[in-house]
Amino acid sequence: MNLSRRLFLAMAAAMLMLTFTAQVAADGKRASISDFTLKNLAGKKVSLSDLKGKVVVISFWATWCKPCLQELPYLWEFQEKYEDDGLVVLAISTDDASSLSSVESKAKKWKRTYKGYKKNVLLDQNSDVIAKLNPRGAQPYTIFVDRKGMSTESHEGFEVAKVPEYEESIKKLLAEKP
Repeated sequence: MNLSRRLFLAMAAAMLMLTFTAQVAADGKRASISDFTLKNLAGKKVSLSDLKGKVVVISFWATWCKPCLQELPYLWEFQEKYEDDGLVVLAISTDDASSLSSVESKAKKWKRTYKGYKKNVLLDQNSDVIAKLNPRGAQPYTIFVDRKGMSTESHEGFEVAKVPEYEESIKKLLAEKP
């Protein structure tokens, strides 16, 4: 087998492994999710592994993505409503470094819904995390993570009609024992 073919096969296998770590298996079983560390808008580092024991909803979004900007206020409402029960929403911006002021400007609009938004809006300006957890680059792309750090479901895109399903999924995960 020539070198270019072996390289191609190795890259394809790596992409399949990355995709699997970000999504639930087709049979509905939970899948492990790769850990990551990103800075939030307040400049502090946030790691997924530090949130074990909590239910985490991760949403990949961008300032130019209208469905993303529709989805996030609902997620912030859930954050406010269920924070004391152990819910954490992480909104991972996929905008590059040149768009930081736009990210901060969009995020400020959520202040009325969720005052703690600065700690939960994360910056993935090099696309390291999106490459691991959302290799197709879908936006919005939302992943639900249980208290043990396992991915339970993921959603591409956003429809307002799905908001009750999101909340039901969150309530089920919060009801599980750590």
